[in-house]
Amino acid sequence: HVTLVGGIKICNQSEAYFSLMNDVQNELNCVSVFDGNSAGAGVPCKFDRSRGFVAGYDEKLKLVWNQSCVGIIKRDVKFLEAVKIVTKCISNSKYVIDHPSLFNDDDDLSFPPPLKQPHFSFAYGSPYHDSLEELPEDFTANEVVLMKSDPSTLKGVCKWERIGSFSL
Repeated sequence: HVTLVGGIKICNQSEAYFSLMNDVQNELNCVSVFDGNSAGAGVPCKFDRSRGFVAGYDEKLKLVWNQSCVGIIKRDVKFLEAVKIVTKCISNSKYVIDHPSLFNDDDDLSFPPPLKQPHFSFAYGSPYHDSLEELPEDFTANEVVLMKSDPSTLKGVCKWERIGSFSL
C-alpha cells in the first residue's frame, strides 16, 4: 500500500471514520483527475528506481521502524495533489485531535521520518526478502482505504484494521 497521510489521532472513532471517508471521497471526486468517470482517473504511483528498495534497519541491522522494506514513490504532481486534498480534509475535521504537519514553511509537502519520503510498503518487520530483486511496474491507485493503524509499532501491525474504502 501507499500511505497518503498517517499518524492521525481522532476522537469519536465511529463518527470520525464515517465523516473522514465522506469528506475525502467528496473532495477527491470534485477534482476531475481523480474522478473514476474520467480518463486517467486515480492516483499515479511511480517508483523512484534510482533508490531501489529501502529497509527500515540501522547499520547494525536492527529494525528501527515497523516497515522493513519499502519503495520510494516519486513526488508526481497528481500524487501530491491527492496528499494535499486528504491533508486538508484531516485538518478541517472536528474529530481530529492531532496529526503530523505535512507542510513546511514554504507550503511544500514534507513527509514524516524516518524516510521523509512518500513510499510503498512491501514488508513489515520481516527481514529483507531476497526474492524482491527489483521494484514492480509503476501503477495507478484506484482505491482509497482508511485504516485504523493503532498502535503504530511493529507489534501493533497485526491489529490494524480496514475501516472503509472507496474507488476513484
